[in-house]
Amino acid sequence: MLSDAAARRKLTGFVLAGGASRRMGRDKALLPWRDGTLLEHMTRKMATVAGRVRVVGRGDLPDRQPDRGPVEGIATALSVTATEYNLIVAVDLPELDPAFLEYMAGRLETSGSGLVTCRVADATPLCLGIRSGRIDAVDRYLDSGERSLRGLLETIAHETIDEKQIRDAGFSIDMFRNLNSPEDLRRLPER
Repeated sequence: MLSDAAARRKLTGFVLAGGASRRMGRDKALLPWRDGTLLEHMTRKMATVAGRVRVVGRGDLPDRQPDRGPVEGIATALSVTATEYNLIVAVDLPELDPAFLEYMAGRLETSGSGLVTCRVADATPLCLGIRSGRIDAVDRYLDSGERSLRGLLETIAHETIDEKQIRDAGFSIDMFRNLNSPEDLRRLPER
């Protein structure tokens, strides 16, 4: 498992924060959250498991090609990572459990496919583990003109952590509630 400090250095965490936030009406990453912004909150969560955390889609790591969605964010992350193992999450998953990130890192470490995703009901939250060597498959998918995460997963081998496995591992699927609109924000517990 990747649970001790030495192992964490072998894992890079990426927070995807380059979306347009159209439904929210303002930049989700900059929403006030606890003692800072949502982006700071998610970066701190990733730092509990990753030796290094980077933000994709803004600042010093913009998407390589803008307006190609979260799969471009994944490809951008893989193009700059210095580690074989990488965890990538969307900025809008504030209830994500850091212990689940540890669990996912362990699953990635033993994965034969080099890509581990989650499945909740019929949705695929943007929370995944991926080995750096999978960049070629991600780039081929983008080069074909496609952009959806679901489409990517239909074209490349991966392992899925489903609802039953999430619950059996002791986690709540509620941690995958994301913030897409002001209504979603009002529904979440106290920030």
